[in-house]
Amino acid sequence: MIEQYAIGGAWAATYFSEPIPTEDLDVFCHLQSQGLLVSLRPIYEYLKNLGYGPAEGAHADSILIEDVPVQFLVGNALIDEAIENAIEIQLMGEATRIFDLEYVIAIALD
Repeated sequence: MIEQYAIGGAWAATYFSEPIPTEDLDVFCHLQSQGLLVSLRPIYEYLKNLGYGPAEGAHADSILIEDVPVQFLVGNALIDEAIENAIEIQLMGEATRIFDLEYVIAIALD
């Protein structure tokens, strides 16, 4: 399913700076593909089987995990490079991967 991932967006930016408000968590991922199309359906079905459901309102394209809207995203070459060069940190007691600061800035400007 997910080959590699990294957290980006405001959550990653917050790691390197002052806390900023954000309403969702952006998880960028490399996924197994079948041809040119990439489907996020297996991720959402897996999480649905664990009891998580879709977020509502402005975050209808996200899934609600522990009261946090989480959006899974695939991207372009810059995002792929950011995932490959992500750094490992501890977030709420769990090892996770986030975009390095240079990529957070580059992707925000892209």
